[in-house]
Amino acid sequence: MNTHLVHTSSCPTCGYVVDRASNNPQKSESRNPVPGDISVCWQCGAINQFTPGLQLIPQPLHELRADERNEAMRLSESIRRYHREAMNNHDLDA
Repeated sequence: MNTHLVHTSSCPTCGYVVDRASNNPQKSESRNPVPGDISVCWQCGAINQFTPGLQLIPQPLHELRADERNEAMRLSESIRRYHREAMNNHDLDA
């Protein structure tokens, strides 16, 4: 996975500060995000879109093609599951 520095933005859902983005190596070539690209927040799993100024805005799921929607939702759920499991493991260590 290739990671690229981007203009600092915040997730509109949780406020997480975003200063880098990664491409899905199975879906696209390595490149910086461009306006209209989808971004899934690493902190909360919110599905967002890059604006022309490369800021993040919420991405309505109904506006995505079915394949884009399915991939974004899969990634969002994976992130949320990761954080749930991390919290559960932390609770077990306490």
